[in-house]
Amino acid sequence: MEKLRRKLVKNLRRKLNFLLTFVLFIACTNSNKLNIEELHTLEKTGEIKIKLNKKGLSISDHQIREINEDIEIIRANYGYETLSIYSLNKSKEIGIIKLDLNNLMPFFEKGGGISGFYLKGKDSLFVMNYQSDLLLIDRNTGQYLANYNLPTSNRPNDVKIDHRFPFYITNDRIIYTSSQNNFLNKIFWEYNMINKKEKNYGEYPKFYKEKKDYLAGNWYDYLSHIMINDTILIYGHPISNNLSKLNINSKEIIEVINNYPFPRESHYTENKINNLAEEELNNLISNTYNNYHYSNLLYDKKNKKYYRILKKPIEPKQFNSYPKPLKYWKNEIEIIVYDENLKIKGKTNSFPNDYQIGIYEQSEIFNIDNKIYVKKIPENDEYITYDIYTITEKY
Repeated sequence: MEKLRRKLVKNLRRKLNFLLTFVLFIACTNSNKLNIEELHTLEKTGEIKIKLNKKGLSISDHQIREINEDIEIIRANYGYETLSIYSLNKSKEIGIIKLDLNNLMPFFEKGGGISGFYLKGKDSLFVMNYQSDLLLIDRNTGQYLANYNLPTSNRPNDVKIDHRFPFYITNDRIIYTSSQNNFLNKIFWEYNMINKKEKNYGEYPKFYKEKKDYLAGNWYDYLSHIMINDTILIYGHPISNNLSKLNINSKEIIEVINNYPFPRESHYTENKINNLAEEELNNLISNTYNNYHYSNLLYDKKNKKYYRILKKPIEPKQFNSYPKPLKYWKNEIEIIVYDENLKIKGKTNSFPNDYQIGIYEQSEIFNIDNKIYVKKIPENDEYITYDIYTITEKY
């Protein structure tokens, strides 16, 4: 009898343990928080101020690139008549590029203009019009040299040169993405400037396709991204902890799974309105800020780590209480730290919520020598100022 009692107790404990484990699993799976341990410290260590060109704008189209252990910040000046090149190390303008807009005018539709630019190497300047045409410009004269009509499935107007979408020119190939309507198309486009041929590859996550009717707005096709050399592109989707590695030569894509539940359930807001009025558009933007989402991706090549900017949710009532544009940078921001194998190693404490970092903002955040530079909200068009942060491990 005693033996039977012990057996019953043992079975009961086993069932209770299973039930407890199941409950904990469900709780973790449906958690509204990212349970990543704070194992790194983010600390402000200085600032740097750069005087702008007389026609410079503190908020403008820009390109940031590392050149000979310096950071070059290329910025469009007023009216896109010129571009200025600034040195981070020297804290000043070190070059200027003039554009012959009269010569370029036939390539722009009436009322249109330049939608972005890309400076490759020392001499190759490309500008894009609003029809997804990429124009090669003579950097010395500012005149037109060649035109590359970038194909996509939704042409025109859906290729962007900014921090939100990958756009890289490596060797003679242009790597880019386009705006998506249904996530059934491939992610990446590759255009060969020599033979004019294009390729299309890369799949969106399975849950994107399954939930496509509920992914309201176009911010879900944003990719945090960085090229770490001429061959390897690292990228991630805004509502996933996973990062992927794309080999541009072989077209192989490896997704690295990070086993931290991402609370993406609340992202799905059904909205099947085709013509969005201002109110509906504001609702879609609000939905972005009311949920977790990733924006910029940084690479610390010295320590072989990746830093990914995570914007935490802001309550809808609080979001709607702020006037524009204040509401768009009031999310708390954390940095998720990944190792060289794209595995999560922890997170930092929160950034102050007064930087224009995010999917809809003109994000200016970059790093070199384990220092992270974040542009402060500008007070005028005379200077741009970057706060400097460092990340250290707690243990």
